[in-house]
Amino acid sequence: MFVTSMLSTKGGVGKTTTAANLGALSADAGLRTLLMDMDPVQPSLSSYYPMIQEVEGGIFDLLAHNQTDPAKIISRTNIPNLSLILSNDPNNQLISLLLQAPDGRLRLANLVKAFAGQFDLILIDTQGARSAMLEMVVLASDLAISPLPPNMLSAREFNRGTLQMLEGLRPYGRLGLDIPPIKVVVNCLDQTNDARSIHDAIRDTFEGNAEIEVLKSTIPASVVFRQAATSGTPAHRMEYKQPSNRRAPSALSIVRDLAIELFPQWRDRFEAMSESAVEALVKGGR
Repeated sequence: MFVTSMLSTKGGVGKTTTAANLGALSADAGLRTLLMDMDPVQPSLSSYYPMIQEVEGGIFDLLAHNQTDPAKIISRTNIPNLSLILSNDPNNQLISLLLQAPDGRLRLANLVKAFAGQFDLILIDTQGARSAMLEMVVLASDLAISPLPPNMLSAREFNRGTLQMLEGLRPYGRLGLDIPPIKVVVNCLDQTNDARSIHDAIRDTFEGNAEIEVLKSTIPASVVFRQAATSGTPAHRMEYKQPSNRRAPSALSIVRDLAIELFPQWRDRFEAMSESAVEALVKGGR
């Protein structure tokens, strides 16, 4: 089981969209995938895909009551192999609970072990603000993905907020909870010279950094991701062929390349998600 979190102390950078599409592609590739919605303020991941089985429990029950029974907290989406623990903390009580609990920032790292053997990949979406919950998620993760739009405001916030938070978590290494590797993916990259220059500057900033890597894969500014979210469909299913009138690759190619770079242990599974394989999956589901 591999636990991956979406990390940013700034909202609106594309964490939910990235998590949802990586999760759906992984599920279609045959990986038993679990999404966790840890954003109590904007729990968009909880309603990203239609449900075929929605249980009453969710993140609140997991963290507040140590409830790990799948029948009580894990819902099933309409995508085979893709499950979800939805956000059910509308009054934002969990952050206060975690601050007061002696094991607050350690809780998820201990609870998530209950899902070993049930899932291959866990993807956790988080709130775009520093909090005890975000720190708890980072400490439970094997890998953190940080979407970063190609603008200087986001780049400065990453340096000021995210990196400062990670530095503050280093003492937990004495408890066996190390900071996970950080993979930065430039999101909504358009074709302007300014965006390309900032992308290059971001890559140069972290060149040689052992803990932070700027991925070669990028996510271009493409309307297909917004359309897919609106329709509750994975982007790779909506656009598995490259449009003839566009230079950017298909959504399938974009998400698949990103998944291969993030999860090389499953490279063969992702490479098998060819255009023809996805076309057969989509047409077979109609």
